[in-house]
Amino acid sequence: LILEGAVDVFARIEPAFIRLEGPPGTTLSGNTLVAPSDRYPFQVTGIRLKHGKFVTCDLEPAQVGGKTTYEVKVEGRRDKKGRFFDTIFLDTDHPQKPQIAIRVFGHVKG
Repeated sequence: LILEGAVDVFARIEPAFIRLEGPPGTTLSGNTLVAPSDRYPFQVTGIRLKHGKFVTCDLEPAQVGGKTTYEVKVEGRRDKKGRFFDTIFLDTDHPQKPQIAIRVFGHVKG
């Protein structure tokens, strides 16, 4: 099966996922920027985590070039070695895409 065509971007998410790495017992941090496309303007109306066991997140709107963008700040903490995973869900007011998912990967090593 071969599909051809243009990809219509709903939002620019950079980086597309968040990777947290560090030693046990420290707070690991990262962030990603979410910028709505001109064709699909939206507002983020909420933020939540799928699990929330090792990860916390916060949302900060900002104006960049006269357009609203969103910075998603993430912190992770685990007291022993291992990996953890979570998913951040951004709720939007757009009927075609009411939710955006951003994956978080953590690796505590040392």
